[in-house]
Parts: sequence; C-alpha cells; structure tokens
Amino acid sequence: MLAFLAGSAAASDDRFTVCSITINSDDEIRTLQSRLPASTFRFVELTDFARTTVAEGEPTWFGRACRSGVQCDVLVVSGHFGNTWAGDYGTTFAGTSGISLPLEELEQRRCEQTCPGILANPREVFLFGCKTLSEPAVGQTLPPPDVAAFGRHDVAPANAARILDEVKNHGEGTSSRERMQYVFGGVPHVYGFTEVAPAGKRVAPLLDEYLRNVGDYSAHLRRLRPPESEHPIDANTALARALQPTCFTQASGLDPHGAQFAREDQTCALRDERRSVVERFARLARLVDAPGFVTYLPSIGAFLRAHGAPADAQAIASLHRVGENADARGTALALLRELRTPVVRLELVRVARSVGWLSAQEALPIERQIAVELLRPPIWGEGRDLICGMDRDVLEQLDVRAEDVAPELYRNEFGIQALGCLKPVDERIHERLAASLGDSREWIRNRAAAALKVMSPVRLAGQPAPQIH
Repeated sequence: MLAFLAGSAAASDDRFTVCSITINSDDEIRTLQSRLPASTFRFVELTDFARTTVAEGEPTWFGRACRSGVQCDVLVVSGHFGNTWAGDYGTTFAGTSGISLPLEELEQRRCEQTCPGILANPREVFLFGCKTLSEPAVGQTLPPPDVAAFGRHDVAPANAARILDEVKNHGEGTSSRERMQYVFGGVPHVYGFTEVAPAGKRVAPLLDEYLRNVGDYSAHLRRLRPPESEHPIDANTALARALQPTCFTQASGLDPHGAQFAREDQTCALRDERRSVVERFARLARLVDAPGFVTYLPSIGAFLRAHGAPADAQAIASLHRVGENADARGTALALLRELRTPVVRLELVRVARSVGWLSAQEALPIERQIAVELLRPPIWGEGRDLICGMDRDVLEQLDVRAEDVAPELYRNEFGIQALGCLKPVDERIHERLAASLGDSREWIRNRAAAALKVMSPVRLAGQPAPQIH
C-alpha cells in the first residue's frame, strides 16, 4: 500500500519531494518541515517501509522503498556512521530507531540500478552522520617512482593512490567520500562531514539559519544541474557558512558518463553476489582486456580470493582467456619489476598466479624478495601482517637465511613475530633468536619463545636445541 501511495502521489503532485531516512535524530528533518511550505514541498519518510511486509525479492526495508517508485528531489539521512576505521558503527547508518542502512547496500543498489528515484534523482543529499564524506584513511602513500610506473601503464595518479588504499583493505577503499560520490552519481550537491558530526539538536539551528538565508529554496533547487566531468559544480557557500563551526564538507556525485563512475560500475559488478559466478568471470575477462586494467587490481584480487578456481566450464574458459591475454600479462610482469611498494607487489603476484601469468615456481623468487624487503628495519605491524598473510605454501618455501635478517629484528616484537610465521630452518636464526630469551623485556622474551616453539627443532652446531616452555 505504501508503494502504491508513493507512486500515486508522485504521479499527481508537482511539488518537490523531500525524502528522509531518519535512523537517529529527527531534528534535521523537522527543521526542514518547519521551513519549507507544504504548497511547494511534500515529505516522505522512507524508514516507514521498515514497518511493511517483506516483499518477494526485497527482504530489506530500503529495497522496498526503492521499489515504491518514489522520486526524491532532496534526500536527508540522519544516523550514526563512522566508516570501518572510525568506530563501532562501521559503514552502516544506525541509531536509536533500531533501523540500519549499510553503505554496502547503497553501493549495491546503485550498481544494480534498482533505486534511481532515491539515489540518482535528488538534487541535494544531506548526510547527517560522522565521517560520511571522510577522505581515505591516513597511512602509507605510493612513492613517486611507483606513481610514475603506474602512469606508464595508463593509470592516473589518483587511481594509483586508490589502488594502494583498496589493496590494503581487501578490495574496499577507506574513503567514504569517494564511495558516496559513486552511490549518488549525478547528484549536484552531496553534503556531509569529515570527522565527528554535530548532534541533531546542534545542527538544527544552523540548518534553520541556512534555510532562512536561502529564501526561496525551490528556486535554489531549480538552478541545480547534474555534474559533468568538464564542468564541476559550484560549491554551496551559503550552507558552508551556516555550518562553519562544524567539520562540514561537500562534494558532487560522480558524472554518470565519466571514467571514474565507469570504474566503480565495473568493479561493483564483480562484488554483486546476485550475479552468477559465470557472469562475473566473464566480466573479469572483459576488465582485463581494458586499457589500464590494473586500476581494477584490488577488485580482481578480492574476487579471485573469494571464488578461487572455478568449476563451471564457461567460467574456466573465461579464466583461461585472461591467462592467454599477452598484453595484460606483460603489463603485470612489467609492474612487478618496476614497483617497490610491497603490498601492491604481493597483490600483483597473487593475481598473476591465480590467472596463470606466473607459475608457483616463477612467483617464488619474487615473493621471497618481497618478504626479505619487509624484514628490513624498521618493521612494524603492517610488515608483519603482510608476511604472515602470505599463503602457507609460499611461506614454507621462502627459505629466509640469517643474512636476510638484521640484528635489530631479534629485539623487535614485530620482527620476531614475522620470523615465527616464516619458520626459517637456518640454525643461525634459531641461535640468534634464542639469545632473545634473555632480553630484559618480558614481551620480547615471550615473543621469542613463541616463535622458536613453532620452528623446526633444528640442533645448533655443538649445542642442544633451546628448551621452550
């Protein structure tokens, strides 16, 4: 009935439609309702669909809202957020209502094009939640030589940076801003926050001030046009002034006809579990045919890890086609020679092995070189995790020698843990690690004991093997 009423109202009503997803505070939407005249604006609360019967093929309340056919001119989302790297809520809008909405579902709906009225139609989207438009997580950046290497293979610097970000996070980027720009592709204005957003009661008077200053909000909406790559959207300076005391920021949705939107569309299809594995292996083969295919590397790697060697004949044929792609193979092997960033090189090796560009034996010297580089001081948790995250069959064959290990690594907890994962058989490493059992720091002694316990019990020359308890 809600779907019928929403569709009927939209067909017979020429007012602007303000859609709200009120998962936490309702102060923001009540402010809009108090300022915008009913003669020009109608309001639709989309979480009302959470109280409707589950529809066939639409188990989520948001899916039912999408199916209603509502065409939103303005979308207001209020809920706790924070992205995966910032707190308990992860990439999900949540709050006191007990209703939630994951960013992953928004991305999937955009990918499937099953929710255009809510995601693509608005002229303005307000995302009242923490870090809804945050930039990528601060961390390692690509060195200039690696950026240049990617550039030689048709990968722009911005995409090269995204490859690093996504590879480090198993195929997903840490930028809420970039992900929201894809979800709301074609929307002129998307508003949000880079850090902790103000509570609803605090933001309501600021929003009220903005609406007073704008005057005729309907005229403001009519002036907005969809973004185009060649013509960036002018910033909403009036809203920025009103929200100046906060970490407010704004963006435009991606141009639906632009290269960046196309990239997101291609990679989301690999993640789409509603599509058959056969169809997605065929998509993988087409991605590898494209110029600059390495920009899809994180998504390709995540897909291959999730699905492994296919069993279906058609999927096997698609994977064989990838393996026979001489141009793509040449690009991958060239980048393995040119790049220096270990996490990206490891992902390239994994993909190359999975699709048949490298045999296990051909890959082993490269993997050993990467492991040895990761052991060079200073070693931190990320280096340890990269080593310990290598496939077990690879770790067992790397044969790290004493000359590969700097003396200070035997006094570093991350270095000792990495050695525990590598399980070297070189008795000189065992001997030097055994010396760490006498370290003044208890945690170093414990790490050394744990590492030695998992190593092969090789006898040291002229000495009994260390006793590990």
